[in-house]
Amino acid sequence: MKRYGKIFLFGEMAVLAGEPALILRFESERMLTFQKHFRTTGTVVNPGADPLLGFGSSSADFKLKTGFDPETDIEGFMSDYRLRNPLSSGADAWVQNLSESWGEGVFRVIVPANFGPGLATENQTQPETQIPQRGFDLRKLSLDQTSTRKLHLFGLSETTRTKMATDSFLKNHSFRIQSAWADPAADYAGVLRDLVSFFEGKNSFPDRAFTNWYRYWKKVGVVSDFSEFVTQNLQAMFPYAEVKGCGAGMNDFFVLYEPQLSSQDFRRCSDRFSEWGVEYWGNLSDFLARG
Repeated sequence: MKRYGKIFLFGEMAVLAGEPALILRFESERMLTFQKHFRTTGTVVNPGADPLLGFGSSSADFKLKTGFDPETDIEGFMSDYRLRNPLSSGADAWVQNLSESWGEGVFRVIVPANFGPGLATENQTQPETQIPQRGFDLRKLSLDQTSTRKLHLFGLSETTRTKMATDSFLKNHSFRIQSAWADPAADYAGVLRDLVSFFEGKNSFPDRAFTNWYRYWKKVGVVSDFSEFVTQNLQAMFPYAEVKGCGAGMNDFFVLYEPQLSSQDFRRCSDRFSEWGVEYWGNLSDFLARG
């Protein structure tokens, strides 16, 4: 049976407030090609799962711990997940634990903010700033190869010890995230809609979509020093690109939009990337095409 890893491409903060997120799902085993000895300190990367599954597999075995199937009883599945992980959205666990028939790809996911325990039920004292509860929603995007070749993926190198535990990160920043979210919510909807159109080859990349949102969350104070270090270096090397950190503290993974350069151009810079503590994994199209 195949098991899957996952990465938040966009909306790791927004999904906590009931807004959509874009999540990349991929076969976990393929990550061993990149990180044969991936280690972290102070973090259990794969609680309850095989540690050799590699990056992005922290919720891979949650379906084995619960009696609820995310395809037949998403409310039961998510209620159980949030009881065990009260600060997390559960969006990535949902995508990760779908059956093998869903395969790999990019998923648009909505989890109601006020469903059971969760970040969005805390620290809300002004009803007019609350985001309305929405229903569960999930769909797999129809990826366009021309578009996805312009998105390049970077992950932590095996020698880097900067991966954050998501729960610890949320405990430290939940109030800051919740307090900040009401301000950009309206803009977010338009940016995400344009990103979905881009993934499916129906529109161009939204102007400064990654950069502006990353800067916003840096201003709020939830971006780690390591993530800022990597994004600044990538931006300096590729001045016409857009760079976004992803995950807790936005420093587990990085996605870069560059419409002109090829994977070969980026691989020529692999030594420099290693100095920064990251590895180049290829563009999104090639990454998902690897068997």
